[in-house]
Amino acid sequence: MVLKREQFNLERIATKNTIKILRFLTSKPYLSFGLTELSEDLKISKSNILRILKVLRGYNLIVEQKTGKKKLFRINSEMGIIKILWNLFMSERRYNLPTSFKNVIDLFYEQVKNDVELFILFGSVAQGLATEESDIDICVVSEKNSVGIIFSLTIKSFSGGEKCKHIPIARRPY
Repeated sequence: MVLKREQFNLERIATKNTIKILRFLTSKPYLSFGLTELSEDLKISKSNILRILKVLRGYNLIVEQKTGKKKLFRINSEMGIIKILWNLFMSERRYNLPTSFKNVIDLFYEQVKNDVELFILFGSVAQGLATEESDIDICVVSEKNSVGIIFSLTIKSFSGGEKCKHIPIARRPY
């Protein structure tokens, strides 16, 4: 028996609006959205979204659920290509962070990377909405017993004169 493998070509899905839809749905993999919600959130016409979703559904990248008259769509996170796209979109977010935030985050990550299982940036910085006055929200998860381990960062801000904050970051066992 010969198995036919369906060809997957990124050029067929690589339009600006398709990437916009994939980026949005991939960032919220456990949520489902109606056509109107997608259209309003992404500022794309319903007809264009419907056309794109049809193509994505053809590649099994989107899951469609019917609830009465309404159709809901979510990303099919079981597909290998979606995991690759998620990593790509997360890297894109990281590289597009303002330099001042990126440097502080990288410095902190370098100090903890060998001791953590998960390092999550969230809040206004992660969403790209941070201002000079914003704080940096980071969640660090570790399975290791970290009694007595203390990390510290010195953050310098140059808005309206030099300000220096010394922030001790203590890790406590649960």
